[in-house]
Amino acid sequence: MDNVKRILVPIDSSEIAERAMQQAIKINRLNEAEVHILYVADINKLAINAYLSDNVLIEIEKSGQCILNAAKEL
Repeated sequence: MDNVKRILVPIDSSEIAERAMQQAIKINRLNEAEVHILYVADINKLAINAYLSDNVLIEIEKSGQCILNAAKEL
């Protein structure tokens, strides 16, 4: 994978997303590419955790921020 300049990594809390992030890190090390992280919310999973409809967006934001922070640390 030569000349990779930008990498977009869609993440959620899944094991597959974790592997995708690890692969992006490897590619980044070889090419010094920019890594952009996109949190993808699983609305169904988050909606179950929200007890009121007004809280759904708050739960999505909190969950997404935690996942993005963990990915940034990698």
